Amino acid sequence: MQDNFQIIAFFTLAKPGCRPYENEKCFYEDLPEFIGKHSSRIKRVIHHQSGGHFLQNLSSEDLSGTECNRHLRIRVQNTEIQSVLDFLNNLANLTEIYWLGPFIEAQKDLNSPHNWFNNTRISADTKEKFTFLDDIILEKSSRYNTIKYISTYNVIGANRDYLYTEDCILWNDLDHLSLCGEVIIADLQKKFLAGLMN
Repeated sequence: MQDNFQIIAFFTLAKPGCRPYENEKCFYEDLPEFIGKHSSRIKRVIHHQSGGHFLQNLSSEDLSGTECNRHLRIRVQNTEIQSVLDFLNNLANLTEIYWLGPFIEAQKDLNSPHNWFNNTRISADTKEKFTFLDDIILEKSSRYNTIKYISTYNVIGANRDYLYTEDCILWNDLDHLSLCGEVIIADLQKKFLAGLMN
């Protein structure tokens, strides 16, 4: 009876500053062995990380935690994107792999009351930079039949560009959602993720 009893669960592995191309700081180097040992119990892996770490200004500084403006010139860190794809492609030998793409970050400091009144929405310049990144990751991942890329912006519909509602300031800082912001974005994703759990 116990052998026929199954619990479907969704759990997260996360650590600040931890990304697949920075294995020495993280748990990623141990992940293939862990999945291999428990492959019968792990149906799929869904990878997600901040898009700001894939974008740099011309001084080679990540955009994560940096305010964007229309004069800010950026470059995409293609090497880091490729490192993630290589890592996920390796995991695909063990289980089903999805890459849940980055959401558009606020890139506005909502700790400053000045930004509460002058900026009710994420700027068009910020949206343009992150949708450009989304398109690049989608194109690169399409070369792999082992990785299913899901655009958070286009597929799931998490294209909300407001910074706050009547009841919620969506962002804790420039690139981290608040607790109520997480609930709003999670509600957008529930239907899609529920489909993956079947």
